[in-house]
Amino acid sequence: MAQTESYQEPEDYWIGETASTINVKFLSSTAVGVTLYFLSGLTLTGTLLALIVVTPAVMLFSLILVPAAIFVYLVGAGFVLSAVGAIWALSMLFKYASKKNNWTQFLLDLGLSLVRKYLKMRFGWIGWLWSLWEWIK
Repeated sequence: MAQTESYQEPEDYWIGETASTINVKFLSSTAVGVTLYFLSGLTLTGTLLALIVVTPAVMLFSLILVPAAIFVYLVGAGFVLSAVGAIWALSMLFKYASKKNNWTQFLLDLGLSLVRKYLKMRFGWIGWLWSLWEWIK
């Protein structure tokens, strides 16, 4: 009996992608790509239809919406600025009341002296009462 060698071809040991796996990858990626392309087309179409429908309404209501938006902005800015001014004034009064020497105390003293001088010039005895009150406290 002749001894036969068990010899295998190198293709039998091929580790990697075969033709069938390459075909499956190609077909699945093509299917996913086509599906995503179709969905992006639907999204674009929906966006364009929404713009077509909404544009006349925006044009009709722009005469109302633009002044209303300006009004709302100005009212909001007024509220914010009044809150900031109130916080600043209260902090200035607190610092003055706690007898801390800073520029706000100087401003308040200056304002009080100007009011006192005005009242003395305008009403005489009221300004004198104010001066007396300042001296007593």
